[in-house]
Amino acid sequence: MNQQTFFEELQESGIALDEAASQLEVSGATIRNWIKTGYLEQISRGFISVESYNHFKKNVEGSEKF
Repeated sequence: MNQQTFFEELQESGIALDEAASQLEVSGATIRNWIKTGYLEQISRGFISVESYNHFKKNVEGSEKF
């Protein structure tokens, strides 16, 4: 697997932290805190899994006090 293929696959299975922060209308620091507390799963530096993001949006956002 070459480097370009690896990054293409990563982008398909992950969402950039800054993109997640923008979509959730929070700071990057908040996203990093949610990773530390287990709300989101970091799959590589600067990316979280799409699955954990979707789970967060559906089941956590707006339902728990942070």
